[in-house]
Amino acid sequence: MRAKIYPLRGSSIDIHPNARWQQDGITVAGGNRQGNETNQLSNPLGLYVDDDQTIYVADELNHRIVEWKRGATSGQVVAGGNGRGSGDHQLNYPQDVIIDKERDSLIISDRSNRRVVRWSRRNGTSGETILSNILCVGLTMDENGSLYVIDYGKNEVRRYRRGESQGTVVAGGNGSGNRLDQLYGPRYVFVDRDHSVYVSEGGNDRVTKWMKGAKQGIVVAGGQGQGNGLTQFSSPRGVVVDQLGTVYVADAANNRIMRWPKGATQGIVTVGRNSSGGQSNQLNGPVGVLGLLVLISLCQSMTLSRIRRQPQHDPDADFNITQLIQSKGYPCEEHKVITKDGYILGVFRIPHGRKSSSPGRPVLLQHGLIDSAATWVMNFPDQSLGFMLADAGYDVWLGNVRGNYYSRAHVKYNPDHDTEFWNFSWDDMARDDLPSMIYYILNVTQQTQISYVGHSQGTLIGFAQFGGLSNIVQNNVSFFGALAPVAHITHIKSPLKHLFNTLMGPESFWHLLFGNKEFLASSNSIKWLAKHACGNVILNPLICENVLFILCGPDNKNLNATRTEVYISHEPDGTSVKNMIHFAQMFLSKQFQAYDYGSADKNRLHYNQTTPPIYSIRPMKVPTAIFSSGEDWLADPEDVAFILDNIQNLVYKKYIPDYNHLDFVWALTANKVIYQDLINQMQKYHPSK
Repeated sequence: MRAKIYPLRGSSIDIHPNARWQQDGITVAGGNRQGNETNQLSNPLGLYVDDDQTIYVADELNHRIVEWKRGATSGQVVAGGNGRGSGDHQLNYPQDVIIDKERDSLIISDRSNRRVVRWSRRNGTSGETILSNILCVGLTMDENGSLYVIDYGKNEVRRYRRGESQGTVVAGGNGSGNRLDQLYGPRYVFVDRDHSVYVSEGGNDRVTKWMKGAKQGIVVAGGQGQGNGLTQFSSPRGVVVDQLGTVYVADAANNRIMRWPKGATQGIVTVGRNSSGGQSNQLNGPVGVLGLLVLISLCQSMTLSRIRRQPQHDPDADFNITQLIQSKGYPCEEHKVITKDGYILGVFRIPHGRKSSSPGRPVLLQHGLIDSAATWVMNFPDQSLGFMLADAGYDVWLGNVRGNYYSRAHVKYNPDHDTEFWNFSWDDMARDDLPSMIYYILNVTQQTQISYVGHSQGTLIGFAQFGGLSNIVQNNVSFFGALAPVAHITHIKSPLKHLFNTLMGPESFWHLLFGNKEFLASSNSIKWLAKHACGNVILNPLICENVLFILCGPDNKNLNATRTEVYISHEPDGTSVKNMIHFAQMFLSKQFQAYDYGSADKNRLHYNQTTPPIYSIRPMKVPTAIFSSGEDWLADPEDVAFILDNIQNLVYKKYIPDYNHLDFVWALTANKVIYQDLINQMQKYHPSK
């Protein structure tokens, strides 16, 4: 006997309360490895099941919608499939698809084109834009034909009745946050027969219910922080609600489907008890509640059907720094700082937090090697130092040094054509970039003091500037927070040391291998480094191929895995070959010294002495807090010990045994392990108000 069939997203879903859920599913679409053939999918996301059991899939990375008839071994492209683009015949990372039966058309969330399109099911070759300028993700439609669309950028759900172009906010719309009148990272939406709206929130790890006309929601599942307990989610995605109010949720990062009966304080694992994987009794990052309606239509025994998939594309991966900040509900300003030698630096400002309207005292955050200011705002607000400082009352400035993506400009030189643009190392960042940014910020804010927080190379240029180059600049710095501090790299464990040892000859060896401009992450030499970093470690290939993980060490323990795509889309960023040569010189000379030009005459020309000047940390008077770790491939504990011995005004130190170099900015626990202590120390020497 066949069970009753309901289209996915339908508002009338009846599931027997005693239904038994088999743990072995059957593949109903794809399952032939990732690819672009008609029997393959590549990162399938939104799923719609029609009443004849035809399945429609948003095949994200193939930029198409694919139709799979029941029992078919291949699908048929019914929208897009003409490459990534913004033409009427193209899609750009589609996120979701539903069917408008009245108009016999598909409605598609075309996220990266910031539009919702309608595509005829009758041999349509192009789509019609029905909503534009919207960072759309999840879609659904009620029985009256009203369309509900999640705007990820505005953290809201809007309802569009037929003929409307503006729509009405029915959930969220009050910025990102965890209040009951806010959403944070909404991804999927469901509307029940009473027109209550259910929203899964990846940022809050919860599902909220917004009754018709309500100004705030109620938490009906999760909301107890990120985790794998029965009261928790980790990146909830697809959501479906049955006739009894039972909420079914795809708990993506926990690789399971959860069922939350109405009023329950914890959920029940319905499917996915066997860890992640590709077997028939396993799930791997489920996004939609993929089998719920397929399984109702197949048989009364409730066999789970599914689509095997890759992790879901995160919209934050496509955002620039301004968009990353504004999408979380914070104000953002973009500033240009020109150094004495003509480099134009991109600096970003978060003047205040979400609960205030006036700036506090300024703090400058400075990124590390081959990195950018995005590193401070790529996690969620309660996990990112930039957002946490803003919410603590500080006026937060995010600096970018010369040569990275946001500072690839000069008043005279073109970085794409002029070798002169790339004639810099961290010497120049310490001498020119750092003081230029500090004085610019003090001028704009009309303040006399600033706090400075650096990570990795950001600490290096701080030590060089405050200790060796100038007593004047450090007089304007009230507090220095050093994360993964670098001044000596004698004991590094990074594969970089193999490169440094191999290229012990003149600069020309480096230039032969890397050129004389930008140090590129895509070079063959980076692949060589990847072999050393990942040859004996089982890791995600995307991590192994990313230069930051190669240089700093793999991270299977503390990394916020749900944000990996965001990290690798923003990093690594640019630096010069000369800067990497300078790091090699530090390793080989075992000195904290200026750039060595290779001959007594050249050094005399630059320094008025035959050898590069040695920097000293001892003259630094700034109150300094040091945060270091035991698994850091670049800031080894023995090298950090040298720094600690030479700091005259050490006000705080903390050692985290299991952190690596990147955990200081990206770890899931960095907010509790590091940032709150850092903010507490900063408040002592540089109060926010």
